[in-house]
Amino acid sequence: IKELKKPFYMRLIYHYRYGNIYREVIDTKNIEVCGLLAGAQSHPIGKLILGQLASVAKELLHPCPFFGPIDVANLTIPDNYPNPFPTGFYKIETCFLNAKSIFVGNLTLFTEVKTSVKNSFG
Repeated sequence: IKELKKPFYMRLIYHYRYGNIYREVIDTKNIEVCGLLAGAQSHPIGKLILGQLASVAKELLHPCPFFGPIDVANLTIPDNYPNPFPTGFYKIETCFLNAKSIFVGNLTLFTEVKTSVKNSFG
């Protein structure tokens, strides 16, 4: 990663698998990551993700500015963590943007929620 300076944005798009098709269910638009990490910004989904990461991969939570590689392998969120998303398969697209809203990277995750406090969206 090249140096990430304030402000630094992240956009999360959650897709839920219905049959063989992933359909968009949540789009966070742009979350200002540095402000969220510093506690100056509030975003419900951003706070949820930070809470999950803090419990299993604190090495991902760096204050801004940050530069250098980030390596994480075999990340598992425990089954006993309260999950607000319905059980099923998800594709999570994460786009990273710099202060000028220029695309600097992306990450696509495929995951499965096995236990949940909800049965469906809505």
